[in-house]
Amino acid sequence: MNKNKTLNKEIAKYLILGFFSCLAGTINGFLGTGAGIVLIYLLAFFNKENVKDNFAMTIMVVLPMSFVSLYFYVKGENVDYELIRQSVLPAIIGGIVGAYLMDKIERKWLSLIFAALVIYSGFSMVLK
Repeated sequence: MNKNKTLNKEIAKYLILGFFSCLAGTINGFLGTGAGIVLIYLLAFFNKENVKDNFAMTIMVVLPMSFVSLYFYVKGENVDYELIRQSVLPAIIGGIVGAYLMDKIERKWLSLIFAALVIYSGFSMVLK
C-alpha cells in the first residue's frame, strides 16, 4: 500500500509539472517571455531548498522553449533583426555576469531580487 501512495505522488508530481510546463510554453509563445516566472514558482514548490538550482533548471527549460517560439516569430516575420544585432552581445555579457553573481549572492537576496523584478514588471505592464 505504501508503494502505491509513493507511486501516486510521483504520478501527480509529473502531471502537475507537465501541466504547468505546458502553460509556461504557451505563455512564452504568446508573449515572447514570462515562462520563467511560471517555472520558477513551480520548481520552488517541488524544490524549496535549492533556489539556485531552480533558477538554473528554469533556464534549461526556457532555452529550448524560446528557440521554438523564435522559430514561429521568425516565420511570421515578427523579428527586428537590427534590434537583435544591437542587443545580443550585451545580453550575453549580462547572462555571464548574472550567472557568476548567482553563485555569490545568498538565497534570500536572490529571492528578493526576483520578487522585486516580478513586481516591477507587473506594474510596468499594467501602467503602459
